[in-house]
Amino acid sequence: MRDPVTDLNRRGRAIFAGVFIFAILHSILYIITVPTWDLFDEEQHLSYALYLIDDQTLPEIDDPVQQRILDSAVATERWSQLRIGRPPTVEQNEFGLESWSYEAYHPPLYHALVSPLTLLSGDDAWRELYAARLFGIFLLFAMAGISWGYARDWLPDADPAVWGAIALSVVAIPSVAAASGRVNNDLLAGLMIAAGTLMASRLLEDRRTDQALFLGLIGAAAVLTKGQGSILLLVTLAALAILLRRRQLTASIFLLAIGPGVVGFLIWGAWTYSQYDVINSANAFVDIVGRSQSLGVADFVGELWLNSWSSYWGAYDGGSLRLITGLVLLLVSVSGAIGLFIGRDGWQSTAQHRDKLILCAVLFGGMIAALWIANDSGLAHPHGRMLLGVFPPLVTLVVAGVRRLGGDMAAVQIGALSVALSAAYFLFWYLPFFY
Repeated sequence: MRDPVTDLNRRGRAIFAGVFIFAILHSILYIITVPTWDLFDEEQHLSYALYLIDDQTLPEIDDPVQQRILDSAVATERWSQLRIGRPPTVEQNEFGLESWSYEAYHPPLYHALVSPLTLLSGDDAWRELYAARLFGIFLLFAMAGISWGYARDWLPDADPAVWGAIALSVVAIPSVAAASGRVNNDLLAGLMIAAGTLMASRLLEDRRTDQALFLGLIGAAAVLTKGQGSILLLVTLAALAILLRRRQLTASIFLLAIGPGVVGFLIWGAWTYSQYDVINSANAFVDIVGRSQSLGVADFVGELWLNSWSSYWGAYDGGSLRLITGLVLLLVSVSGAIGLFIGRDGWQSTAQHRDKLILCAVLFGGMIAALWIANDSGLAHPHGRMLLGVFPPLVTLVVAGVRRLGGDMAAVQIGALSVALSAAYFLFWYLPFFY
């Protein structure tokens, strides 16, 4: 594979640098503006990290959130800014579900990585929160790098501006950028799934043992970050099945690519069983915390689409902007799909492209199935923050299709459109709603 930077000309390097500068600034913007103790369980995720760093132990679902976190939530009056109901009392033992460290059902990798960032903040929960949020800058920076990798690998003959448009489009998506601005394991899980799928596609072209091991280690990291990380194991199995069909699969490649992820999955399953008598930690969460109301098929599909751009739109009504954004994204996606497959030379016509499409089909199908299971079990409704691992390959395919219809210039416009939609969301919905 080509080096992502050194073989670029000056213009290409400027585009590369511009994308990463945008990613850093976009992350900082959301770190500053995401409401303190955000809607998506920041209290519980920080509590998890503090258990690791303060007590050197994994918390359990019904362990209490640290008192200093609850005191900070009261001091900042998070419920007013988030427009949600305030607990009837703010006493520790009567705070309700909010006082539980219920995100303990997740594997610990993300929380172990952010916990050292809290060490210099003393026992001030507000400072600990914003120190932990800084990790999101690295994550969005890395997401830009993974997206650039998809663009260069899958569209090697495109102009560097097209590669930049793909990476820019991904990090411009509000659900991606906002995930970098809160303490939450969503972005790390998405990053690992996207990186692993890219590595699986590279393994099909470069069957080295170190490549297989890298894929395996990413798989282990994914399953030790969040339950949906196991989707990457399905993608890995699909890649190995393709190699088997080609008669290119060796025992070492198989074991290195899938082994670490399976070991990680079994270790977390064993720990979960030892604590809750179930293997699936999501089941433990539902058993202890309770079920939410599941959606029917039509409502599920509608929320999956309309809330993909912003996770907040899954909790609040985005109004006309939500509908307009959804229609624009639908039009662009349909155009990309038509461009991708139209004609005898469409992506389905070559084995190399077909293999990439197979991996994406497994990834997309696995993600939708996981979201439906979560919805049907009463765990969670679909939000954009749950789709982060899908966005880099999906955007790459859409831009590839638009490029086949209109050339490099049309493909570059997708990046400009993404930034414009992101700016409209930030200025005309997000800021007025929360501030």
